[in-house]
Amino acid sequence: HGGHGGHSVEEAVRNYTAGLRCAARAERFVDLEALEDTDKYCFDRFQSALHMVEAVLHRNLSLTSHHQADFTAALEHAEESLRLEPQNVKSKYRRGLALWALDRSEEARKDLKDVLAKEPKNLELRRLLGAKLATEGAAAPATAQAQRCGECGLCGLAEDGGAASPDPALLAKLRKGGRSALHWALGGVDPETR
Repeated sequence: HGGHGGHSVEEAVRNYTAGLRCAARAERFVDLEALEDTDKYCFDRFQSALHMVEAVLHRNLSLTSHHQADFTAALEHAEESLRLEPQNVKSKYRRGLALWALDRSEEARKDLKDVLAKEPKNLELRRLLGAKLATEGAAAPATAQAQRCGECGLCGLAEDGGAASPDPALLAKLRKGGRSALHWALGGVDPETR
């Protein structure tokens, strides 16, 4: 496999895993020095920096595991990254992708909905949701009549006319209940039941 900058995914996994081993060694060294007892401030700063580095490594291992189609490992690394940095949007996005690949669609939708709430103009995520819905047979045809509630942030994106507007197929009327594919995917409010 070719990767970013000519490096293989396997090489990236080796490097990220080596980084986690180095972080574990550094943590053991700090324990040997009894830094927690001798300099609490320095210890806390070290722990914070260590968690940040470990979170990045796990986030990257989640991505590389996903590229290798090892979705269980991708999920485990995303969850570990979220344990270290609970509000990290990229980690939640990667967990959502792994959950979806593991056919845990409802959990995936929840994570991806959270990500879209924090990044409402994330065109890549909206395209991904549309593709996932299409493969599940839930997306409406692109030629269908658009259905917008006009009151939520999702529909507001469509009304702003910008390049990041949702695909019309995602906003198209899905079924008699009137929920658009985008609203359905993200657990949004049914526009016709307001």
